[in-house]
Amino acid sequence: MRIVSSAKISEKHQEVFRKAYPTIDFGFYAALEEIARPENVDVLLTYGEDLGEASLDRFVKLRWIQVLSSGVDRLPHDALARRGTIVTNVRGIHAVPMSEYVVGVLLTHVRRLPRFWELKRARVWDRSVRIEELSGKTVLIVGAGAVGRAIAERLLPFGVRILGVNTDGRPVYAFERMYPITALDEALAEADFAVVVLPLTPETRGLFDARRFAAMKPGAVFVNVGRGEVVDEAALVAALEQGVLSAAYLDVFQAEPLPPDHPLWTMPNVEITPHMSGRSPYYMSRALEIFRHNLDRYLAGEVDRMINPVDLRRRY
Repeated sequence: MRIVSSAKISEKHQEVFRKAYPTIDFGFYAALEEIARPENVDVLLTYGEDLGEASLDRFVKLRWIQVLSSGVDRLPHDALARRGTIVTNVRGIHAVPMSEYVVGVLLTHVRRLPRFWELKRARVWDRSVRIEELSGKTVLIVGAGAVGRAIAERLLPFGVRILGVNTDGRPVYAFERMYPITALDEALAEADFAVVVLPLTPETRGLFDARRFAAMKPGAVFVNVGRGEVVDEAALVAALEQGVLSAAYLDVFQAEPLPPDHPLWTMPNVEITPHMSGRSPYYMSRALEIFRHNLDRYLAGEVDRMINPVDLRRRY
């Protein structure tokens, strides 16, 4: 069996796998294009952004792809489905860093920390800044998967009202109420903070458009840590300019890196991070732990016990 990786994996982790599986031919590469003998590859590790339909044709023996991220929106889903290729991802490993990011953002907003950072740089002592409490606010989490649930659980001690949106409105622990995606507008109308943790699918692309922002409570805060393409950025800019939204905290964008001339850069009520909410020093260790579990199941012929299978028809 030949397993190759187009994702950057440290020598330390490489050696662990070579020692644990001495009969497997491992190959670790810096890029997909550098992979030698792709026609002999059985299993591919990738971040999921480098494999297109054309390059897939070179991997004639490929039976399984382990994506070392949660997003699989750039994979050639239809081609993989036709070939019957198994695809698994590492969804869930972002739960800790992304939930901490969101809680930090909400606390930063209510305590007006960016304003105090500005005042510090200007050496101004100003106690007139109006601060708030997170307690008593309503937070809507759009997307109640592993990350959405972790956000809800970490918010519980702060005394917030936690609402959620999932596919069918089924109840989920830590959420006071769940709405189906068909009732998104109704849910948005209640939220002081709308936190988006959605994957990118044909159904979610452009979901947050002018209509959605108009449905939100006036002065609400918008947070996006899901996928940038879920948001119509022109509509978001308009909602911020018109005061429909009071602020936005954005970690993902339609185009990344965010172009330097994009209006979001200069908006005073917008805070930007460069797709960092899921970063953690433990990321690769957690991702490879999932891969190792799945590899053991794959070698044992227990494909149905592999975790985080991707539904290529639904694209997540």
